[in-house]
Amino acid sequence: MINHSVTNETQDTTTDTINISKIPNKEELKKSAGSATSTWSGFVYQGKVGLYHSLKLLEQDNSLKYSLQLDSLEDFSIINNDFAISIHQVKAKLSKYRTSYLDAFKKVSDKSLLNIVNQDTERFLHVTADIDDDDDYEDGKNKVCVYEYGDNKYCKLSEIDGKIKETICKVSG
Repeated sequence: MINHSVTNETQDTTTDTINISKIPNKEELKKSAGSATSTWSGFVYQGKVGLYHSLKLLEQDNSLKYSLQLDSLEDFSIINNDFAISIHQVKAKLSKYRTSYLDAFKKVSDKSLLNIVNQDTERFLHVTADIDDDDDYEDGKNKVCVYEYGDNKYCKLSEIDGKIKETICKVSG
């Protein structure tokens, strides 16, 4: 332990104790930095997927007056006149097993919020892996669809930028 003295404005002297066993070592710092990096890259991917979906909506009809809401009702949502047209959960996992995504399916299916999110709101799960069962999730509440990226129901982290660029070209003519 390290002891040091601090003098405050009234000239009282207090002693603080720092327990150096609580200070992380290099290995712990590397682990926490790695987890922060994966969390950050998950947020970046989530935003890119939201942008991609918004561009796909514009490609279908560029007169729509929807807004993209990030990390609020869900990872992202499409809103029109204070109503959620769709809510989206994004999972940047490597797992190819549907069971790894059951909590996410259930969370999106269970989501309801007064008149903002209801039975008319479309619900989607976006995944980065080709999962073993990509059928829609139905539990008697609300159906959750695995989002389709062309012929696939997944989009790898390394592919989203290309899909965004491609869609921008289509939208801008």
